[in-house]
Amino acid sequence: MSVFWPLVLAAIVAAMQLSSAKSGIALAAPKPAPGTVLAFPLAHLWFLYVLLGLYILLLAVRSLMLALPVRGRGLSVAKLRSRPVAC
Repeated sequence: MSVFWPLVLAAIVAAMQLSSAKSGIALAAPKPAPGTVLAFPLAHLWFLYVLLGLYILLLAVRSLMLALPVRGRGLSVAKLRSRPVAC
């Protein structure tokens, strides 16, 4: 499996170079969209933003659960406290 990715990446680069040579247009970086602050768009990182929001929500719920008094039986807050966050 570790041999697969370098071969695929080399094939992609070779295909790009071949298409550039046949078309006569040199490969260049795309121009930034007008009105953007950065030359590199960050919108494609949307999933990381969602994960960050879910992590913040998890921490808020966990802190509320830890603030609850330890009472009752069954699935209590004390049992949840003793478990690690990630298994």
